[in-house]
Amino acid sequence: MKSKLEIQTTRRVPADGFLPYRIDGTRNSVQDISGILYDTRNTPDYEYLIFAEGDSWFDLFTPFGSKSDSSSHNILGHLRTKNPSVLIDASKIGATAKGIVDGSDLKNDAFVWDNFKFHAILLSLGGNDIKNNLIKFVSDQSSAVTSGEPEVKTLIDAQKAFYAELMSYLDEILHSIRKSNKNSDTPVLIHGYDYITPRPAPPELVPRGGIGESWIYPKLKNDFTPIEMRDLATTMLDEYNKELKQWTQNNDVVYINFLNTLTRAAFEDKYWVGDWQDEIHPSPDGFEKLGRAMSKLLP
Repeated sequence: MKSKLEIQTTRRVPADGFLPYRIDGTRNSVQDISGILYDTRNTPDYEYLIFAEGDSWFDLFTPFGSKSDSSSHNILGHLRTKNPSVLIDASKIGATAKGIVDGSDLKNDAFVWDNFKFHAILLSLGGNDIKNNLIKFVSDQSSAVTSGEPEVKTLIDAQKAFYAELMSYLDEILHSIRKSNKNSDTPVLIHGYDYITPRPAPPELVPRGGIGESWIYPKLKNDFTPIEMRDLATTMLDEYNKELKQWTQNNDVVYINFLNTLTRAAFEDKYWVGDWQDEIHPSPDGFEKLGRAMSKLLP
């Protein structure tokens, strides 16, 4: 868990660039952030100021006993910049675009955007919205859904209809950035999601020590085969990335395509294997690949 003033020191990484000095934007007020930025004794000189809002792909829990440090369990921990930089990190596990718009997060973010000029604003949103909508749909239709191609198509069609709603939440977030006092022209970057595999791989509190159930597999296992679940996830993510790419093109936002960046997990993989830590979260090795991909597109 992040402390109030958890910060990660900027240091030179050979060949790759600078690891941003990270400030917790979820627990620090604008006044706190200002104090940290102007604290020359502890905060290194910087040229880039970056803001990040999003979900667990930016802010994943680190299993107890993991040999890797907490920063390696998310994309931001593998971000590298061309110049010394500070990263205001407002991301949190479980965040959704809908929740940010409907709750207080967007108002809090907007206050930061009004007070600080950023070189880039990074977004990691949509994954939990899609997951939650899929689970709700399956639950609502459980009595009618049986295994077979028509039912898979029904789920896919329902998800497609939801994407329009999801894009409307992204519209509101982007509108808040564009109308802010200091970031109307700041580059905004948003990533898609790579292919997950619905499988019994729950969140890990300790390495190879999952607790509870995974997110998607338990809701689908009684009605779909492993192949059908994998195909469903593939189609859903293809459609979402297509919709997201179109949205970015329409709104002058940088789209980061993560599809096929990671080696996809097999259904039989029950624990942290290769690029995936659990059913829906990459491992440190996976996040390193994603961080490199995002770093290349930073302004």
